[in-house]
Amino acid sequence: MRNKYLRLSILLILICTSCTSLRLFHKNDACKKNSIERSPIGRVIFADDFSDNNKKWNQISNKEFQLVVTDGYLRIDKYNRNRVSNGCLWYKKAIDSLDTSRDFSISFDARFIKGDDVAYSMDFEWGNLNDDFYQLNISPNGTVRLNRYSRLQKSRWSYLISKYSQRIRKGTQYNRVTIRQQLDNCKIVINDKLVIKYNVDRIPGNCIGFLDCLKVTWDMDNLEIRQ
Repeated sequence: MRNKYLRLSILLILICTSCTSLRLFHKNDACKKNSIERSPIGRVIFADDFSDNNKKWNQISNKEFQLVVTDGYLRIDKYNRNRVSNGCLWYKKAIDSLDTSRDFSISFDARFIKGDDVAYSMDFEWGNLNDDFYQLNISPNGTVRLNRYSRLQKSRWSYLISKYSQRIRKGTQYNRVTIRQQLDNCKIVINDKLVIKYNVDRIPGNCIGFLDCLKVTWDMDNLEIRQ
């Protein structure tokens, strides 16, 4: 009887040890995955703190729009409400070393200055800005949207996913925004919080840009692109 209890005790010890090892394995595996997801992608291929215009942004200043490097940031303006002037600021900048069909990350600081329209948001785009690209919209009310534009689609625009974030800083505080494309996932991180994770198609292109159709003023700073 004593031997029976001894064997049973040894068996229970082995089972507990196996369970603990299994939990540790999964925990380490999860930590490894998180480490991979948070680790920087590649190397820095483009960076701009907007202390000057040595990156040669094509500056715009007219009665409807403004896009200028000034006072250490990039300012984007549409002066009039859409119902007064329904034109849009379509702006693109080619980044020679960027290939948006591969893994990359784009990070920047963004802050709202003012807006006065039916709705307004900060807008950022990447891909082939002539034909096929993704668009990120961030509104001061916390709405974050990922959209896609393609000339090959009948409807042109596809509204992919919309999420709400409580991390959006209002007033004139900067928000740190990161767009991270890795494998087939696009992740949108705002102020160190994952807001959107979405499976995307890889679009060949080397451009970033903006699309502003509603009356808004916002600033960008500390832009960094890695690949």
